[in-house]
This record gives sequence, structure tokens and C-alpha cells, in this order.
Amino acid sequence: MKLVYPKYYKDFKCIASRCEDTCCAGWEIVVDPVSASFYKTVSGEIGDKLRREMKTDSDGDIIFSLNNGRCPFLNGRNLCDIYSALGENALCHTCTMFPRFVEDYGGTCETGLGLACPEAARMIVNYSGDRELIFEFTDEMPLPNDIDPEDYFNLLALRKKLFAVIDDGGLSFENRLLKILSLAGENNATLPSVEQCVKMLSKLDILTPRWKKLLSSAPKEKDFSQNIKEMSNIAWYYIYRYFLRSVFDGETLSKARLCVLACVVINAYSNEENIADIAHLFSKEVEYSADNINNILKDLRNETF
Repeated sequence: MKLVYPKYYKDFKCIASRCEDTCCAGWEIVVDPVSASFYKTVSGEIGDKLRREMKTDSDGDIIFSLNNGRCPFLNGRNLCDIYSALGENALCHTCTMFPRFVEDYGGTCETGLGLACPEAARMIVNYSGDRELIFEFTDEMPLPNDIDPEDYFNLLALRKKLFAVIDDGGLSFENRLLKILSLAGENNATLPSVEQCVKMLSKLDILTPRWKKLLSSAPKEKDFSQNIKEMSNIAWYYIYRYFLRSVFDGETLSKARLCVLACVVINAYSNEENIADIAHLFSKEVEYSADNINNILKDLRNETF
């Protein structure tokens, strides 16, 4: 199998208790079946707590339900009691993977870092090296799939063109976004206003008071000229993470519109100092709620800018 990842991917290291927005708060943790079975065998106080805190939700998933918005195993020092008592290998799949994401395309597996982690967001947004993908080959067998090979390779070629547009220093960043929309199939492409974007985002579930406060403010429209490097990194992230998924649903335009919406909103609410912070907040609210990301992509499919 071929493994693909951004050049900066392996440089990520969790900063644990120094993180200003721990990933162990705000989300219920879904426990995979293998980990759940292991947790049922653990002895001692930590084993008793594991079995006590594992619950089955309305979807049939085993979860650690939140306690005052925090994972029950997140202690007062913002460290994980499971990690401390049993080691890194005892973490469930969700906790082991975050902030990494994985997308399988049969013989190719693409992985990367998600913006919802503050430290990963700083790495991605402030990255100053070449934006390129690294390819490795593993001994793993390709996963069964029904991907149309022609569609897949056409999308790969188109994504490569979108990456080139993002890197095109001869265009203003606004024109790069417009070209992304046009290449993805938008007729008479225009950029949405901040007001249009906020209206769409306000229909989603609001996960944090901070996001609610941010959306209720009224930022002025502004150009991208002060933050081109950072915004280019953000655009590259959204095209890398989502565009190739169009092979499963044919929806190239909604993926391109998501990239544009993210850039417009993050640019509008940020300044030169806090772009990574706003990118992290946007990602946490929009990308890391299954309902929110599905609903915003549905809206972007049906609504034009």
C-alpha cells in the first residue's frame, strides 16, 4: 500500500498539559471495540473506573461520557489517567489517532494532521517549507473498494492543479480562490461575503461559547494581502484533506467551496498574531462534529456563493 502525508506530518508532538485547549474536553470519546474489550479486563482502581465510565450511546457506540465537559480520565493537571496508569498503547483508537486523520483510497492511504488541535494548527498555519506530499510504500495489502480508477486519477490530476493555483504567486489570493472554484466546476465564480459565510455557519450546532461569541460579532470585509502565506497553508490543508473524497460522491464543488468558506471566515476573524488560533476554532466547530461537517457540505452543494 502507498502511504501519503504532508512533509510536516511526522514533526508533530503533543504538548500534553501545556495545551490551551485539550482534546480531552468538549467531545465525547468513542471507544473502539478492541479497546473496550481490553478495558473490561484491566484490574485495580483504573480498571474499575474504566468499566464504570464506559457507556453505550443512542447510536450504539461505546463512549466515555463527559463530566462537566471533560473526559472522566482527564485529571487536574490536564493529563490522561489511562496513559499514566497503563501507557500509551492502552489508549483507544480515537485518542491514539487525534489530531491525525486517515482516508483510504484502496491502494493508497492518505493521512495528515487536523487543524482542530492547537499545536497542529500552529504547525500547519505557520509552516514555511515547501508544501509537498511524501510517499512511502508499506507491506499492507490494499483495502477492498469500489472506487472508479478513472475518476480517482482524474481527481488526483485536478487536485495537483489546485495545489499549483494555491502556490501561484502571480495571482492575488482572492484570485487563487476564484480559480479554485472555477476549476472545481463553479460557473461565474465569486467569493462569498463574510456575512454569507456566517449565516451558513450559524445554522450549525454551536459547540463552544467562544464560537458563539465570535459569530455574533461583526468583522469587516478585508483582503488577504497581510496573511498570504498563512492563508495559503490553510487552503492547501482543506484541498488536501477533502477534495479527493469527491471520488466517493462526485461533489468536487462543495469541497472547493468549503476551502473558500474556511479561508474567508478565518481571515475575517483573525489578525497576524492569532490566525492559527482562529483556524483551530473553526476546525473544531465545523470539521470535528460529524453533523456539522455533513450539514455544511450539504449546504455548500445546494447553495451558490
